[in-house]
Amino acid sequence: MKLRVITVGFICACGVLFSHAQTPVEITTKDINRAKELVSKMTLDEKLSLISGNDDGMSLRPIKRLGIPALQMHDGPQGIGQGIKGIMFPCGMLTAATWDRSMAKLVGESLATDFKNHNTDVILGPGVNIYRATLCGRNFEYFGEDPFLASETAKQYILGVQSKGVIATIKHFAANNMEWGRMDVNSNVDLRTLNEIYLTTFRKAVKEAKVGAVMDSYNLLYGLHTTESRYLNIDLLRKKWGFQGIVMSDWGAVHSTVATANGGLDLEMPNSDFWKPEKVKEALAKGLISEATINEKVQHILQTMSAFGVLDKDESKKAVPHEMPELKAAALKIAESGITLLKNEDDVLPIAKQKFAVIGPNADKIARGGGSGQVNYYSAVTPWAGIKKAFGKQASFISDSKYKTQLKNAFFTDASMSHPGFKAEYFKNKNLEAEPALTRTEENPSIANDTKMPEGFTNANFSVRWSGVFKAQKDAAINFIITGDDGYRLIIDGKTVCNEWRDQAAKKASYKLNAKAGKTYNVAIEYYQGTGDQKFELDLFEYDLNKLGNILKDFNTAVVMVGYDTDTESEGSDRTFDLPDPQNELICNVASKVKNVIVVANSGGGFNFMPWIYNVKGVIMAWYPGQEGGTALANILKGTVNPSGKLPMSIEKKWEDNPVHDNFFSKNGEKEITYQEGLFYGYRGYDAQGKRPLFPFGFGLSYTTFSYSDIKAQPLGKNRLRVTFKVTNTGKRAGAEVAELYVCPLKSKVVRPVKELKGYEKVYLEKGASKTVTIDLNEDAFSYYDVETEDLVPDNGSFRILVGPSSDDLSLQTDVNF
Repeated sequence: MKLRVITVGFICACGVLFSHAQTPVEITTKDINRAKELVSKMTLDEKLSLISGNDDGMSLRPIKRLGIPALQMHDGPQGIGQGIKGIMFPCGMLTAATWDRSMAKLVGESLATDFKNHNTDVILGPGVNIYRATLCGRNFEYFGEDPFLASETAKQYILGVQSKGVIATIKHFAANNMEWGRMDVNSNVDLRTLNEIYLTTFRKAVKEAKVGAVMDSYNLLYGLHTTESRYLNIDLLRKKWGFQGIVMSDWGAVHSTVATANGGLDLEMPNSDFWKPEKVKEALAKGLISEATINEKVQHILQTMSAFGVLDKDESKKAVPHEMPELKAAALKIAESGITLLKNEDDVLPIAKQKFAVIGPNADKIARGGGSGQVNYYSAVTPWAGIKKAFGKQASFISDSKYKTQLKNAFFTDASMSHPGFKAEYFKNKNLEAEPALTRTEENPSIANDTKMPEGFTNANFSVRWSGVFKAQKDAAINFIITGDDGYRLIIDGKTVCNEWRDQAAKKASYKLNAKAGKTYNVAIEYYQGTGDQKFELDLFEYDLNKLGNILKDFNTAVVMVGYDTDTESEGSDRTFDLPDPQNELICNVASKVKNVIVVANSGGGFNFMPWIYNVKGVIMAWYPGQEGGTALANILKGTVNPSGKLPMSIEKKWEDNPVHDNFFSKNGEKEITYQEGLFYGYRGYDAQGKRPLFPFGFGLSYTTFSYSDIKAQPLGKNRLRVTFKVTNTGKRAGAEVAELYVCPLKSKVVRPVKELKGYEKVYLEKGASKTVTIDLNEDAFSYYDVETEDLVPDNGSFRILVGPSSDDLSLQTDVNF
């Protein structure tokens, strides 16, 4: 069997070589002058028509009189959105887990190619908010916990996108690190932490990648909506970083007319609300906004359109979307490079010739995160489909229908047990207030966007109470799995056992009832719909573990596919630390019956491994690997691809260990989040506390082994350094190693983290081969943000350079002085 190694500078089927070096697209004097000339010819109404989105919510209006075409946008970071057919690439966390600049660039180039096939000018991505804590429901879109890794990944992604003439949009600016209350929560983060951690990726995207657009976030920062923040949008973006592109709002993030107009925002999306022409004209007439300010916004939009060729595009050209083989190949390569091996006890992987079972809720579905980043893919390979193709009859799929019993028709409307179903009471308000407007019997609680609502009800601002009675026929663990958008709660015998009563995107929650034979249970399920999508589902079932044991008795090895999905990890809500129920129970039961258990998890970050981590032999973090993820996973399980992904974040043993645990949620229900941990989150926090996480930042295993030696440090001038060292493949297979370099200040003017990532390189080596790696460090690698000068300043003194395979394994060291 030939081992396939993912090589640097991947050559796709169309013969294009993807390399690190890339000249960014810049807005030139010619573009600026062209835009100025157009602005001078525009009427006020034409100008105002251009600074807010069109009726479709995804474009800017054309001005045909002046030959200005529409500017077409689409989500999102992993593929084209809005339900359009496209290629679904791996999520942002997997891209970061490649620790490979060429792969990040390949993502950008491939996305842009697909977007251009759809005649789209702007990608609403990448999302680069820092992985501050595990529970953020949108972490999967981002690039991890470290600002250096995130900024290098984002830079290459953006260069890749914009090399194809498509405008990238970096988002969400700034300090948007949770989904709970994101529309109106106020983020309080000290200036040093803000600039050293949370703004780093935006700064590099603007200054080095020349990103074409920046999207302001929903949240407030220092008491102001970011769309109104002169500090962010003018002082930093325009004056300090030299940004010349478009500053747009997130969809619905504008809350004022005058403050946003004067706060540096150029574009209100998805359409005009606060920037309706009549509102802006009224402010102009009162002298609250100047026409020069409006001109400047239009100027920014038009000069960006000019630089990227949008002003000259052929609008008669028809979109030709199709599933390009080279883009499928790119999606596969990226997935193979980022899937991360976390445990391989007794070399259980790659799987040899023994028969094995494939089981679990994510085994035969395409797992992905929820929200605006979802992609309507042309085709996709599930894990089971990939495994079946790679292993043939060696693998057996065990459907959950073989050991899971759905409890249908178990409920009755009242204690008489004479009328099957649920009593459904509908209220014309969100709080179940007053008398119900409608009462009827329903077979099962269920509401969807296409549900025909009762007469007199719309798809907004209503609530429902479903109530029913059931009698347990035997002792059984009954699982209630509830999915709702917006709020819901489960009440059993008068006790609220599940409470998600809040505005939110679709979110799944669970409760396990240990029912006793002969006992009657009164169940009430309450749900409200605010606005937007409506969804409610109830899945009621029990596992028959005796059946499962009988099925597994003939297997010595099992692959258990678990994790999250669109309803459990999504934009609009934060997720649980525990895997969705009853997945931990399933893993533990399989591990009690099968000797070699390999857990494969789909997730946008860490979760609770502790119920089973010491009882399984193998663990693979598959992230959300995109449409070709099933093939990529199968290739890694079989050993035709050697895993080389590494964690872009730390994974804690328990949520309470996380340095942000005490600061993630607001106190007393206030819409206020204070980043009290400051710089000391993620591995920086674990170092400061002297704690070891379960899996450290930068960790990932391979089917081969590597050694490090011969570190040298050569000064290159003031506060600049060249570090060289040797990496050797000491194992029996070709493979790739990510060499990580951290800088440790031995003496500092200010309190600093113990160490910080400042360089990395992915090295591809045949067995027995060695390579000398060179990493150059500039002044930023030794600097901190000085709140007095409001800038990064070098911290002259002594530093220790640390090199190794993860943040917790840095055996190569050398000291330098500046």
